[in-house]
Amino acid sequence: MVAIVAAVTAILSAGIAGLVFKESRRTQVASDKANRRDLFLALHERLSHRDQQRGRTILREMVSSTGDAKEMRGRDRDSYDLMMSSIAMLDILGLYVEKDYIDKDVVFDEWGWLYARAFEHGQHVLNERAMYDESRKSPWPHFRALGEEAISKHPATPSQPGG
Repeated sequence: MVAIVAAVTAILSAGIAGLVFKESRRTQVASDKANRRDLFLALHERLSHRDQQRGRTILREMVSSTGDAKEMRGRDRDSYDLMMSSIAMLDILGLYVEKDYIDKDVVFDEWGWLYARAFEHGQHVLNERAMYDESRKSPWPHFRALGEEAISKHPATPSQPGG
């Protein structure tokens, strides 16, 4: 009789432990989803900042060649710095997508078209920066990786400005 009670107790304990594990896993998944959402919203807010918008506009409107990027570096340092800050922020966004900290589909839904246009012009800046980098390391690798994918998903059309 004692053996039966011990067996039933063991079975009930295992069942309860399984339920507790299942609930803790569900809580962890919900927490991870909330953290990813919060991180995306924080990045979204930073990307929406006036200086970030201005930097992306400068990039799309004033850089159509490596020569344009080089000329801007010497001629208009404030605009160049705004543009570089925007590229660096897009590189961080690309890193977070690569590391799966935020969902790529959400990023492309919200920022895909703009990311593609920024990357089209940003490639000229990458080329210009590479000319000065003795290590020949490609600057902003996450900007490049996500940018290439953004262009394939959001190709330029004649009706889009800055394309």
